[in-house]
Amino acid sequence: MNNYKLRASYSYLSLWSSGRWEEAIKAYFKLDRFISRAMAEGSDYHDEWQNHCVKTKTLPAVFGGAKLNKPVCEDKKVIPVYDWLDLVIKADCIDSPIIHEFKTGILGSDDYVRTYQPAIYAVGCVLLKIPVERVQIHAYNQYAKTSTFSEVEVTESLLKKGLEYVESVGSEMHNYFVENGLYERYSQKEN
Repeated sequence: MNNYKLRASYSYLSLWSSGRWEEAIKAYFKLDRFISRAMAEGSDYHDEWQNHCVKTKTLPAVFGGAKLNKPVCEDKKVIPVYDWLDLVIKADCIDSPIIHEFKTGILGSDDYVRTYQPAIYAVGCVLLKIPVERVQIHAYNQYAKTSTFSEVEVTESLLKKGLEYVESVGSEMHNYFVENGLYERYSQKEN
């Protein structure tokens, strides 16, 4: 019997926990990827902002242009948590002790603050011993040409909530994949 390891990211966990299991399976095993025009546009903005942060060591002007110290953008980190679980994070910009996440679309930053993403990214940084005190969400509505900003303080409570979410949703996903032979069926396409 193989000992498979779930590589849990916020995106996969979010799909699974919201009952979108088929989408989670397709995304996890890279079986089907639909990219809408809005998704492609958002990706273009992210590329532009990432390049801006690295080149100028400032946030994009649309997010206030604040100075950054040592920005590390879109750096995928795979963090061993248990023998059956890796946590995967890819923050838009880590400028320790702040994690910056950039969003596009009609939702405001306060909508994203209420997700598990800030907690999960903070957990990942703590496990990697990257100092983190705050997660800042910068949202740009490209249709209304407006930006919103929200901030989450990293506390023991937030970290506990994030790790519990990763463990509970991750174990449910992992067990489903094992019980239904999905790792065996799709192992060549696995993350």
